[in-house]
This record gives sequence, C-alpha cells and structure tokens, in this order.
Amino acid sequence: SEVDYWLTFNEPNVYMMFTRVAGIWPNPSSSFFNVLNLGFYKGDYFIGLDHMAKAHNLFFEYVKKRDQGKKVGIAHNTANYKSVDIIGEFASSWAWKNMNYFFPDLVQVDFMGINYYGSEYLSWKGLVYSEDTEYNDAGRAIDPHGLYLMLHEFYKRYQKPIYITENGTADELDILRPVYLVEHLKNVKKALDDHIPVMGYIQWTLTDNLEWSDGYCPKFGLVAVDRKNNFERKPRSSFYLYKEIIQSHEISTVMSDKVWNKYNGAASKKAFRRPICRGKDAMSGLDVARTQKLRFIDWR
Repeated sequence: SEVDYWLTFNEPNVYMMFTRVAGIWPNPSSSFFNVLNLGFYKGDYFIGLDHMAKAHNLFFEYVKKRDQGKKVGIAHNTANYKSVDIIGEFASSWAWKNMNYFFPDLVQVDFMGINYYGSEYLSWKGLVYSEDTEYNDAGRAIDPHGLYLMLHEFYKRYQKPIYITENGTADELDILRPVYLVEHLKNVKKALDDHIPVMGYIQWTLTDNLEWSDGYCPKFGLVAVDRKNNFERKPRSSFYLYKEIIQSHEISTVMSDKVWNKYNGAASKKAFRRPICRGKDAMSGLDVARTQKLRFIDWR
C-alpha cells in the first residue's frame, strides 16, 4: 500500500517469444504455429499475452478501487525492426505490430514503460546481422535514433507519460558504452524538446548481470563484476561519465567529442578485436565470447 508506482510485467512479449516460439527459455515449445493469429486459430504467443493482459487489467482495476492516486504500468520491450529483403519487410511489419504494439494495445495503463536497446534486422532467415551498423557484445544493433522513434510512436499511439525503464549496452571493454549513453540521452532530450512527456530514464544496468539464456557472457554493467575474484566490483569509465551527466544536467560538445573519439580510435585500429557473445548466426548465445573488429562507421 506504500508503493505509488506499480509495474505488473517486464517484457511479456519477449518472454512468450523465447519460451513458446524460439524454445530457448524455460517451458519451451518451438513452433511456427505459436505465432499465428488467424481468428479461428490463435497460437501460444498470443494466448499467453492475452492471459497476461487480463491479469494486468484486473490488477489495474483493483488498485484504482483502493486508491485512484496509485499509478500502474508495464515495462515493455521494444525494438526498431528493420528489413534486409522482401521477406524481411513482412517480418518487420509483423514484429512492429505484434512485438511492439500487441500487448500494450490490450492493457490499461497510467504510464508506459519501454525497454529499448537498438534495432533488429530481419530477413527470410529470421534475425540477421546488418553491415550498416555497429553491434554491442550481446549482438544487438546500436541505433540511438531508434529510441527517439520509439518515444514518438508510443506517445502518439497511447498518449501516456513514458518512463524509459531499460536502456543500455553490453560492452566489456567500455568503448561503445560511453558514446552509446551520450547519444541515447541526446535523443531523449530531442523527444523532450518535442513535448513528449518522458518522466524518467533507467540505465541498464548498474552491475554485470545474468542475461537470461546468454548467461554471464554479455557485460551490461556500469560496474564490472569479477566472478572469479570474490565478486569484486570495479566501476568502468562509463560509471563516472554517467555520474558527471547526472551532476551537471548536461551533455557538452567536449564530452560528446571525447567519447566518440575514444570509440573511433579503437575502431580504426586494424589489429583491435573485442568480445561478442552472439554466434555468427545472429541468434545463438555464447557462454565464451568470440572476437570481432569494431566497425569503422559513424552510427550516430
């Protein structure tokens, strides 16, 4: 009763996709039929989300009967789905409709929480890598403008205040994360300037974590965790960068140039290789990272 804000579900669309479609999380069932929604037949992906939406709405109504001042929302996974071929056009359209919008369309909320990490490129093979962008250690395409797009699209569709409940990147060497953080916060500022009510921003995450079926390989933390040395915590440079941004309430041109030059300098070194915890198929997670070069492109 002392809690003013409730999040009922975190990424329900991802949970249903990875359990009942991809079959790589607990309670697995890998089947194409689970993503069908034909009116006369509804697959497990949609059935599961229907049940979760019903549970959320019952809780929403319960909270409002007790105290109208309490706020209820969800934390919803989003991505800027893009295509690389004709089949990918269909797949990305399906994903925008059913991954980004299907669950939020079903629920009553006082605010919308969105989790955003980047783009997902789709083709006839499914999820694929694109040569046009940089990838983090978890194999996720970096797309700062995509966050601005999500804020615009979700506010236009739902007309609710927005909390960015997750945004961050896996980067063990802390070369991508500083510029990733700066460029995504710039896009939040652009959305605020457009009068989109972004109420808060949560960086994912404070310390390196267990990343579901990808295990401990991707390092999302502002603070590194040494699991072989009594879980010693060691702040990365991005920890101090984020602290500076919070204290100064601004991102200066000097700061922007500094973090970009750090990334660009590393990317330009032909011999430099960094870890990546996603297989060459763009889908399978790795317990032990492979290595690849940074891409010498401007992804801002």
